[in-house]
Amino acid sequence: MQQLLIHLQKGEYDLIIPLKFFMNSKKFIRKNIIFHIIKDAGHFPWIENPKQITHVFNEYVQFLLKTICINK
Repeated sequence: MQQLLIHLQKGEYDLIIPLKFFMNSKKFIRKNIIFHIIKDAGHFPWIENPKQITHVFNEYVQFLLKTICINK
């Protein structure tokens, strides 16, 4: 069975949903989850650090494109 690939982007200073919630849970530590910690960001990393969000999202898209090409 093929698993859905999940990309999580998390602000390192998020006080609403703390980083430890993701780091200490087996639900989020799996082979099909790509996890990025966004530096200098809280609960809204796409507003607080848009450059890093853009960078990690572009990495994810490139990974998906390579994966799609390999699996054709």
